[in-house]
Amino acid sequence: MRFSDWVASLARVPSLEPLLRSRLPRAEWADLCPSGRAPLLAARWLAEPVKTLVVTGSYDRALAWEAKLTVAGIPKDRVRQLPSGLSALFEDATPEYAALSDRIGSLQALASDEPCVVIATPGSALERTLPKEVILESLRRIVPGLPLSPDQLVETLVRLGYEFQEPVRLPGQFSRRGGIVDVYAAGQDLPLRVEFFGDEVESIRRFDPGTQRSVGAAEGLDLMPARETVIPPESSGLGDILRSALAREAATLPGEAAARLEELV
Repeated sequence: MRFSDWVASLARVPSLEPLLRSRLPRAEWADLCPSGRAPLLAARWLAEPVKTLVVTGSYDRALAWEAKLTVAGIPKDRVRQLPSGLSALFEDATPEYAALSDRIGSLQALASDEPCVVIATPGSALERTLPKEVILESLRRIVPGLPLSPDQLVETLVRLGYEFQEPVRLPGQFSRRGGIVDVYAAGQDLPLRVEFFGDEVESIRRFDPGTQRSVGAAEGLDLMPARETVIPPESSGLGDILRSALAREAATLPGEAAARLEELV
């Protein structure tokens, strides 16, 4: 018997069934050995998939939880990491595009109605982010046959915080060559190539960012903001909005940190 099959069978054990199939809004598992936590959580999720947030002590432990849950049988695309997004703002280093992409993908998963498991550290879980309604309103679904021009798609990408880069290699980047737009959408494992026929989406295909070669067709493209900031459609007053937000955030920080924030922004 495979380990994942054994985990799934735990929900049918008479002594565990009341715990693993409980619909109570809160359940406390006391005196549970560390090695049993991931299998039991996976068994409960497999019995009744629900939106689940796992908070662990460090990022290394979060990675270990992700590995254990996928081995226990939870589909890999249903397990997500919620890394911190603060390093991109407060550290003098190149932004961690993959980490930012993972964070955006996890926030979208938490905001949606789809069951998933999101793994976070206390710091990353407590960071301020976009409101749920803004995340859902910002989501754009691009599918073949959709009336949409390349110019309109590029305009949407810029508003969602994507950067022009040729060729596309990292999450949050896009490029355009005539009627072809390449997009590495936040939260996705591979970039996608959107081909247009006039003002209509003709096809969408995944491609390898290393070779730039297509690896298969995609049903559609789910566009999320590339950063935890969305430029309003009517951005004439964007400067005032940014200055107001900066003043509010700086007021909550110590003097040195507030000065550093103003310098970076």
